[in-house]
Amino acid sequence: MTPTTRSTGKQHRSLPSSPVRLTVLLSACAVLLSACTDDSMPGATAPTIATTGYAPLDTFDISTVEPVAIGEPDITFLRMSKAYPDFGGYYIKNGRLTVASRSGVIPSGLNLPTTLKNQSLPRDVFSVEWSFDELARWRVPFVETLRGFRWQMIDIDEVRNRLVAMVSDTAGVRKALTAAGIPSNVYILELSSITTVTRGTASTNVRSPASSTMNCTTIHDACRPVIGALHACFDIPGSTSREAGTIGFIIDHWRHGAGFITNSHLTPTIGVNDGVSAYQGCWNTPAVATEVYDHPLIHHTSLPSGVCPDTYCRYSDAAVFAFNDGIGSTLGEFAKLSSSGGTITARWRVDQEEDYPYVGQSVSYIGQVSGQVSTTIETACADYNWYEVNNASLLCQYKVEEAPENGDSGGPVYAVLGPEDANTAILVGIMHSRSWWIDWDGWFSSMTFIKNEADPSSSLACDGIETAYDGGCGSSGGSGGGTGGGNLNSRVPGEPGVVKPVGRDGE
Repeated sequence: MTPTTRSTGKQHRSLPSSPVRLTVLLSACAVLLSACTDDSMPGATAPTIATTGYAPLDTFDISTVEPVAIGEPDITFLRMSKAYPDFGGYYIKNGRLTVASRSGVIPSGLNLPTTLKNQSLPRDVFSVEWSFDELARWRVPFVETLRGFRWQMIDIDEVRNRLVAMVSDTAGVRKALTAAGIPSNVYILELSSITTVTRGTASTNVRSPASSTMNCTTIHDACRPVIGALHACFDIPGSTSREAGTIGFIIDHWRHGAGFITNSHLTPTIGVNDGVSAYQGCWNTPAVATEVYDHPLIHHTSLPSGVCPDTYCRYSDAAVFAFNDGIGSTLGEFAKLSSSGGTITARWRVDQEEDYPYVGQSVSYIGQVSGQVSTTIETACADYNWYEVNNASLLCQYKVEEAPENGDSGGPVYAVLGPEDANTAILVGIMHSRSWWIDWDGWFSSMTFIKNEADPSSSLACDGIETAYDGGCGSSGGSGGGTGGGNLNSRVPGEPGVVKPVGRDGE
């Protein structure tokens, strides 16, 4: 069965904790920006850049600013822009690979992701005003100027060839950007309300598990061995209720052994290892796993100027859980569903990981409320304001067209590899949030940064974090220390010494 595709009309169900939708009288172009943007992007003459003062820096000269990007695909685009100065990015549009270029010429030797190379798509060229390198340079003062405002998203948008920010005060931001010397033809501002994470509190009326075998019927049953995409609950200190979410994917970790990845915001404290218990069932069953790692928040002064637009930043909404003794799991498998009802018909097998998700890529996600949903990536590698945490932002996040529901948090995002009935998948990330502008959208963290912030190893293959069914590294190549597909009960011997630091380019 193919994943359930929601109506493109997006008539979403009402949500118990949805943000207030702003009712604002805007021009048609402001509301339907994509419909009013000229796809030919007629280029105005690039402005003469003068040395301009703005807080917190005394002066800047855009010609000397080192471009700052915070992850794939932006790093890939920057490298291409260095090799091909006119390059502005690429994306999928109407089934065609569209390459942005100032010269109107597609450079030869583009470094495309494997998933794009395999498709052999016809190519179009899109003439643009700015190269990706130029926009990356403008991003530095742009981000620093936005630091004092309430914003939801900041992106180097390869489709619109602009810096794009979703903010709550467009007039105030525009005034500040003008004062900072940033020309208006560099950016687009969109009015936005507040983001809501997709957490949903479980209560004592959650039904008891119908099965305790590996042949469980739905993702809400107690499935043993544990696989990815199942319903999970997490203790709330001092409460008889539990947070409800979704297991992302099973891992074999160099330090923590067999476990799984899900959202950090499902735990009591983001950025802190609370050692909280996880249940899969969700009631009348013992705890199956314990939180063992939650990457600390990074203070903006620990990163180069222009990287973190808030007081604190992280690159993923992800936490690591290790299975308790006696709890079996199957590496590289997650539930395949027949419908939004959660009935398990088969299992997806993880063949590889997608390191470079891109705009226009078709992906799916699974959540314990929404079920299995097909969607498309709308925005790649954008900074995302994490309203769940005061003064903190998630860097290099991905936006999809179809928004998750409360309780879908942590569920796997994936792309189908080969024929649908082959049941092989590429892990792309885990879902964490939804946002409102003109419509509801979903947000996920990518595999590159999930693994970078999951207590990785610097000297083992796969960073010491296996996800693939065959025990290999998927698209990364090589093999690690895991046991491969099948039941994982043993602990992997720990590697003493170095833990790989999180770099701004994920390397």
